[in-house]
Amino acid sequence: MDDEPITERRPVTGPLVFGYLRHTTGGANRLTALTGCLAEYCVGTS
Repeated sequence: MDDEPITERRPVTGPLVFGYLRHTTGGANRLTALTGCLAEYCVGTS
């Protein structure tokens, strides 16, 4: 399991996105990376 990609880099099927991005751990760089991944996915599925 250690060789699996981190959650935000796993392939996701389906164009439906809803909810919140709750940042509770890690620093500002991780929040920026997660936000960017989510935004990129949303733009790619619209």
